[in-house]
Amino acid sequence: MNKERLKKSQPVVYRVLSNALTKNRLAHAYLFVGDKGSNKEETALLFAQSMVCENTDKDGFACQTCERCLRMENRESLDFIWISKETQMDLIQKRQKKDAFKELANKKVKVEKKAEKLPTQIKKEAITSLQESFSKTGQEQSDKRIYVIEQYDLISTSASNSLLKFIEEPQEGIYGILTTEEKSNVLPTIQSRCQIIGFKPESYEERMEELLEITNEENAEMLIQNGYTLKNAQEWIENEEFGIIKNAAREYINSCNDHASILKMQQLFAGKSIYLNKEYVKVLLEWLLYFVRNKKTELKMSQQVQIQTILVESMDVLRSPVDLGLFLDKIYNQLWKVVKS
Repeated sequence: MNKERLKKSQPVVYRVLSNALTKNRLAHAYLFVGDKGSNKEETALLFAQSMVCENTDKDGFACQTCERCLRMENRESLDFIWISKETQMDLIQKRQKKDAFKELANKKVKVEKKAEKLPTQIKKEAITSLQESFSKTGQEQSDKRIYVIEQYDLISTSASNSLLKFIEEPQEGIYGILTTEEKSNVLPTIQSRCQIIGFKPESYEERMEELLEITNEENAEMLIQNGYTLKNAQEWIENEEFGIIKNAAREYINSCNDHASILKMQQLFAGKSIYLNKEYVKVLLEWLLYFVRNKKTELKMSQQVQIQTILVESMDVLRSPVDLGLFLDKIYNQLWKVVKS
């Protein structure tokens, strides 16, 4: 996280966190609330680094370049745990593996590893694993252990109740940061035990300024319109597949009345293709929607309106489990009917 940009775009957040760091008045739990593009997750990492960095600046913020800072950024620190819907399985599986070894030693039975599907919520097992990991004394040089729970509004009720017990009786040296887009989705009992830090939405100009440092205007516009954080935007920009999908979407939307263009797209997203996963399909739909919304197509206005409706509704469908091959075939057929009408 660029500290100067944080100071400029979120002056209140910067000042509150700086006071907590420089005056050593850290709360045991924080709730960062803000829109998807407000960089609250990046700020959470900076704040966590600042609690343990030995080379902080005059405002108390981390240098971001020392060994401790880099270990936290790379999720290599034993005293720093980051939980999200996607990463929680690593934490859960470590605990399951530990329990399996105990069972093998005590009962002499074979413990089979079960395949885990990616959960749609943050599970209670993740919070239990966090508690167990932090039940021991700090394992590194710092006397602080810090956890971040990303998108706290995705937490299950049982997991939230489990965390509440953890926050109600805070252990010395343990600090938590929760991030959420909607404060109303967080239990009032959790809110009351956290210091709430509100992030104001960044202006379009501020976000463009950030992204234009690392990409072109067209990429920046698409990513901003779809609410990507700076970190996620940078990850996509550095992914060569991003440009391939963009070019495929541009070519397809300008010739979607041609069977050859549909066939070409079907080949790109074929059954064993690396592109046939939800993240890549989502980016495809976002690029298609971008080109239509921004009139970067030769389609008639009435067709553009119909296609926007199809794509927006498809984005909603994509949030549920779907057969991606059939899902894309349906979109091709719908667009074909529009351009042929």
